[in-house]
Amino acid sequence: MRNLIILIVLCLAGYWVYQHYLKPPPAPEAGSQTTSQPQSTDQFAMPDPVAFKMRIFKANAPELVEVWLVHGNRWRVEARRIGFPGTIITVCDGSQPASTKPGFIQPDGIGPSFRATMKSLNGAKPTAAGIRDGHQCWFFKSIPDPDGTRDDIWVDQQTRFPVYGSGWTSGIYTEIHFQLLKSDFNILEQTCFNTSNTAPMLTPFLTP
Repeated sequence: MRNLIILIVLCLAGYWVYQHYLKPPPAPEAGSQTTSQPQSTDQFAMPDPVAFKMRIFKANAPELVEVWLVHGNRWRVEARRIGFPGTIITVCDGSQPASTKPGFIQPDGIGPSFRATMKSLNGAKPTAAGIRDGHQCWFFKSIPDPDGTRDDIWVDQQTRFPVYGSGWTSGIYTEIHFQLLKSDFNILEQTCFNTSNTAPMLTPFLTP
């Protein structure tokens, strides 16, 4: 499970969030209810193709929204800080990435690592099962590292995809809300993974 959290952080590092995150809620909060009888958790895998949105909240920083499109080894991400102008776009056609900010390019994107780490959840025992962000989820609670780093994640029982994660590292709190989007790329196929296309395509989704 920890590998999944590390993966998400590393994938975000090229954009703004270069750290480990996902915190254990000290108690069930509004929007989340846990039960003491978690169900079996097997057959975890990242869908392919997949489209998803992440709303990222970091202490003392503006909200960051990212939308990812991933199909095989091709991917596209568009990201922006809420309240600030401009969108950062990075796209890969399967071999060559391009970005509106070249310093943010990550050659492999999120796909390969996300697939490997989602699979690593197979056989993991959830701490509990309950409702998070309107989804029936499994709740995975980590053991804090000696330096205080700790992270937890809620995974949708039906889609087997993350719904929410939160945690602490180096005394900084971060949380992420995930949302699966429609992943039929037929209409966008010719343009969304084209490295010459770094104009915004996903602006309607880059909202709080």
